[in-house]
Amino acid sequence: MTVEQISMSQFAARVGKNKGTVSRDCKALGIDAGQGLGAIAVNTLLSHYGLTELPEPQQSTPATVEPEAPTEMAGQLQVIQPGINYTSAPVMPTAINLAALGFEPVQSLEDPMVVAQALIQVIDATEQGLDQHLSHLSDRATKTKAAAKVLADRRRQFERRLDKAELLAAQHQGSLSEAEAAIAAEAAALGKSSAAA
Repeated sequence: MTVEQISMSQFAARVGKNKGTVSRDCKALGIDAGQGLGAIAVNTLLSHYGLTELPEPQQSTPATVEPEAPTEMAGQLQVIQPGINYTSAPVMPTAINLAALGFEPVQSLEDPMVVAQALIQVIDATEQGLDQHLSHLSDRATKTKAAAKVLADRRRQFERRLDKAELLAAQHQGSLSEAEAAIAAEAAALGKSSAAA
């Protein structure tokens, strides 16, 4: 089913995720969800969650009203008669989907050690990825500091060379001016000598 635009709340409800989780995943995936989610954003998130299509919205079923259980008033306390169930037993999931994390889903929760081992693999892989990321950042920081130092040293060397070049240029300019003045004086003297002869 193709969706043109859907709110983050509607998307979260349809895929069975918490709105905060979807919001964090949008940020991590670089999705701007300020104006809702477009078709590309929906497809990106579905892929991230290991889904191929957006589930249909579930029709809300009206809550059934249970008959009131017999109670006895005891002052301000309400005593519930034993043997009467007021809530249904919790329904445990039958599988854990780790596909979004890149792992095989656990097919059965009957053996808790299998579930624990699968989750430990996820934790170990996450730690390994974190260690690699931190190592990469550390290497990058070290190389960047070294590059900055090399550049600063070279800049200082260039500034010293520039200062020296300015001094030499001033000296040469002074010598050149003196030599030009001497040539002019000699030419003037030569002109006076020729005029006197």
